[in-house]
Amino acid sequence: MVTTLPGTETCSGRAPQNAASRDVYRQHYADGLATPLKERLKTYDSALESGDVHGVGQAAGTLGTEIRAYGRMVDIPRLYGCYDQQVLAHLQNAAKEFANALDSLSCATANMCNRKQSEVPSLIAQAAQQERAAVEAFNTYAAQFGGMEIPVPTTGARAWRTSAV
Repeated sequence: MVTTLPGTETCSGRAPQNAASRDVYRQHYADGLATPLKERLKTYDSALESGDVHGVGQAAGTLGTEIRAYGRMVDIPRLYGCYDQQVLAHLQNAAKEFANALDSLSCATANMCNRKQSEVPSLIAQAAQQERAAVEAFNTYAAQFGGMEIPVPTTGARAWRTSAV
C-alpha cells in the first residue's frame, strides 16, 4: 500500500490541537494503519518461518515500503491528529530504521545491492531488533489518543529455518 495524500500540511512544529475527536482519530488509525500493519507483520513472520528465501525477500520489501508510508502518514494532521513532537520524531526514526533493515534483507535474499544471501541470518536478527523498536514506537504514538496497539514481537531472536542460504 502506498498512500498519496494531497496537500503539504504536517504536524511538524504544530501545537497538538486537533480538528476532530479522539474517536475519529482512533478509528482512522485502526482502519488505516494498525490493522493493515498487523496483517503485514504476520505475513512477514510467516515468510520467515517458511524459510523460503524469495518469500522472505518479497515480504521484507513490501513491509519496508509500507513502514515508510506509515511513518509519513502519522505526520498528516487530518488522518490521526497532532500530538507530542518528540514521540512523532521517535516514531519516524524507528520506522525509517526498520524499513532500512528490511531493504537490506530484501536485497540480500536476491544477492543484490552489494548484499549476499549468506548475510540473511544476521540481517533477520538485525531487523528483529528494529521491528520491536518500531512497533513500540507506533504503540507509544497511538497511546496518545487511545489508538489500537500492535502486538510487540517477542524478544527472542528469530531463527532462520533453511539451509539454503
